[in-house]
Amino acid sequence: KRLGIIKEQVREGLTELRKSIHAINAEQQYEKFDEVVNHLLQQVRNHTGIQVECEMEDIGETKLHLRKTLYHVILESITNAIRHGQCRKVRIILSKDEGFITLSSFNDGIVPKEIKYGYFPIFCFCNYFHIFLKVNNGF
Repeated sequence: KRLGIIKEQVREGLTELRKSIHAINAEQQYEKFDEVVNHLLQQVRNHTGIQVECEMEDIGETKLHLRKTLYHVILESITNAIRHGQCRKVRIILSKDEGFITLSSFNDGIVPKEIKYGYFPIFCFCNYFHIFLKVNNGF
């Protein structure tokens, strides 16, 4: 019985250790922001055949939560453009000027009446961290 308790404690400890390592790795993936975004864009190209262009300035030592938000906004804008706009071309521009980061996403797809499909969670996240997010549609 005692051996069973020890085995369970070891199992729980290993599970917690795995969770910690996964959390560290999840954060580290955003350290090289340009690489993780370019990898995402290459996956989109490979799996969809969509033409994806990207111009990205170095956003420097930006806080982790902002890098995560930018990544998910890029992902959501591409997903919406493909799924709802039926686009064949996407262009992403990320620039930094005087402390402001601007992310623009353009596509050649159909402009739906409602453009906030998957943006609601992102709007909530941005609001929580006092990040201004404006969504426009068009190419």
